[in-house]
Amino acid sequence: MDIQKPRRFETTDRAHADLFNEVIDQLNENDNLIGQRAEEAEKNAKDFTDQHVKNKNNPHNVTSEQVNIINELAEDTPLSSYPNGYSMMAGTEKNGYHSYTTVLTYKIDQMRGTQMMMAQDNMKPKIRYWNGGSSWTAWVELESADDAQGKVDAHANDNKLHITGAERTKWNNGQLYKLTSDTGIHKLNLSDKDILEELKNARTVTFYSNSTTVNNPAQHISLRGLQIGQDNVSEVIALGNDGSTWRTTQGNGTFKEWTKLETEAGAQQKATKALNDAKSYADTNFTNQKLTVLTDSDAIQDATVSGDTYPNGITLMNINNNQTGYPLGYGLIKNEKWSNFRFTQYFYGLGNQLNTNTGIGTWVRHWYTSSGWTTWEKISGFAHANVSTNGRQALTKGAINKIEFNRIIKDSHNLFDTSKNRFTASHSGVYLIGTGVYMDNSMNYCNFELIVYLNGSRYKNIGHYRIPTPANTASSELNVGVYGSCTVPMNPGDYVEIHMYVNYNGDEQRYIADRTGQYNYFDILELGGINY
Repeated sequence: MDIQKPRRFETTDRAHADLFNEVIDQLNENDNLIGQRAEEAEKNAKDFTDQHVKNKNNPHNVTSEQVNIINELAEDTPLSSYPNGYSMMAGTEKNGYHSYTTVLTYKIDQMRGTQMMMAQDNMKPKIRYWNGGSSWTAWVELESADDAQGKVDAHANDNKLHITGAERTKWNNGQLYKLTSDTGIHKLNLSDKDILEELKNARTVTFYSNSTTVNNPAQHISLRGLQIGQDNVSEVIALGNDGSTWRTTQGNGTFKEWTKLETEAGAQQKATKALNDAKSYADTNFTNQKLTVLTDSDAIQDATVSGDTYPNGITLMNINNNQTGYPLGYGLIKNEKWSNFRFTQYFYGLGNQLNTNTGIGTWVRHWYTSSGWTTWEKISGFAHANVSTNGRQALTKGAINKIEFNRIIKDSHNLFDTSKNRFTASHSGVYLIGTGVYMDNSMNYCNFELIVYLNGSRYKNIGHYRIPTPANTASSELNVGVYGSCTVPMNPGDYVEIHMYVNYNGDEQRYIADRTGQYNYFDILELGGINY
């Protein structure tokens, strides 16, 4: 409020008015002087205050302890007990902190705060936060740049976590389609399902079926099998738990009827019985007018001659060193002809076992006047070979080694060549290959892949063993056996050999062990007499 000046007296008494007005004038003059002094005091005070604010030299000598350092508080003291801004205090075991530590606290408000604890010893700095509720978070240790770099270096140098370029190439070129389940058993369980419908578009796959499976080859048995093919086209083989073997073929989404494949002994037994039954039936029911032996001059010696040329009825012919297309050069031909549309021809091998069994076997083919002769199909006298090794065989590191099977245990038809370590098919058919080798090895890294070669090229991988840690340098003995089997369709002159890819760590030489045929073996069994 502004100061109000007193008014002068207005009176008729001039003498008294002058007396009082003099006093009033003096008061007004004093008021003017007081106002002037007050304005000067206010200006001086403002100038002093501005200069004090701009003075950064701590004119009052306030210390950092008075601003930042606070009394020791217990570790579980809530954030609300700390001042806003930065503050420091000493930490000891007594108040819950690590001994001889400096505790730095930064508080924004009652809900947000951070605390760091640092020590003079080897303890790494730690940090915690007020969680916005009623407690501090647990202390978290801060990592140094050297520690972090050490972990990065350790990770970069960890050969277990990273792969080499060669391994990456090998994996990228590996088999991408699974043949089995993750546990190594069959991929498809066809219980209560239609086996032919499920296999139609399953491509190459392993499977299991049983008595609940629709279109199972034999309803009373369980089978495990393999299909090789693509959508609507495939070859299927199934092995029954009763020892039987079954086969079917799919074309254009339609399966042929299941065919039971015979063992060598079973086929021979049936062929012998069939021959004896046929002989008995012929002796009982046929006369010479219907059962005719064609002599050399009347016999049809050329295997390519049309079936229409043969006489009706049952006729027999002798083949002597004939190379026109019969399964063997020597043997007996039986013709069973009803008409040009119903004609079956059998070929029986000579049967001379003095040197080898190569002349033993029975084949059959059929004639249909509009389509001609079918391919000869062998129905008995199947070949079997069992071969082993002799002595140790050194294995070349990082290479595919041919296994030197050179000791014959059994060779029914003299088809195994020990000088070339190979089995050569004499006739078309499906052959079951079973093989295995036992190796002198140690515990450090190794990789063995057992491979069937057909006519000098990789046909199928059938066995694999690998210790997967290249960094393992243990040298303790760890003998390894790699075994497997597969079926191989072959034509006359086709041959199979066994190879193995070998790789390992270190310079210690690996060998195929000098073992008996129970450990090192190459078995070949002719299953079926035609290569469809």
